[in-house]
Amino acid sequence: MINIDSLEAQVITARKNMSAEDQLSLNEYINIHSKSVAAAWILWVFFGRFGAHRFYLKRNHALLMLILWIIGWLTAIIFIGIIILSVIWIWCIVDAFSIQEWIKEDRIQKAYDGIPIITGKSVLELTGKQSSSFGANFDDQTDFSKPRE
Repeated sequence: MINIDSLEAQVITARKNMSAEDQLSLNEYINIHSKSVAAAWILWVFFGRFGAHRFYLKRNHALLMLILWIIGWLTAIIFIGIIILSVIWIWCIVDAFSIQEWIKEDRIQKAYDGIPIITGKSVLELTGKQSSSFGANFDDQTDFSKPRE
């Protein structure tokens, strides 16, 4: 799982090393490709019990929420259905406090994905942490034709 705090720190550092034009282009990229706050809240208000906001934001357990809602109504005649529906309502209320964080995570991920598209450089290059996949740093002066000592 990606640590969103370290990803955010990398994006902030990379943005400091971008030109003003590239930053504006990145903002436009983020606005076009990230999830809508209004859409997430509308889905939560009208269809939150079904997990629609979770489907839209691509969060885990969206299908579980929908299935439990259906099972809850099918078993509402017996007492267990009322318990299941109550759990779904509580879950939905808890989700209301998480939506803003999920939107923020989506925007940070879109920024991370968009930086190489806009600048042609990876986030690690812009932050100065670029290294090879083998853990060794090579500069442009390295001569690979000679054997290592």
